[in-house]
Amino acid sequence: QVSFEKHKIFLYKEDFDKFMDGMNDVISYIKRCRAGEKPEESVSDEDRQEDDSDEIKLNIEF
Repeated sequence: QVSFEKHKIFLYKEDFDKFMDGMNDVISYIKRCRAGEKPEESVSDEDRQEDDSDEIKLNIEF
């Protein structure tokens, strides 16, 4: 059985466009996966190097 957790997100008006861009990217990714396409991996070399580290890093923008 599949279950989902409900979560609330709070967005400031000035952040809504950026949120919608990200949401549309996620929806497009899901649609491509369901269609059987192999999704492109868009992880940069810099991100890959950071993932190899055991350090915890946070990127928080206010």
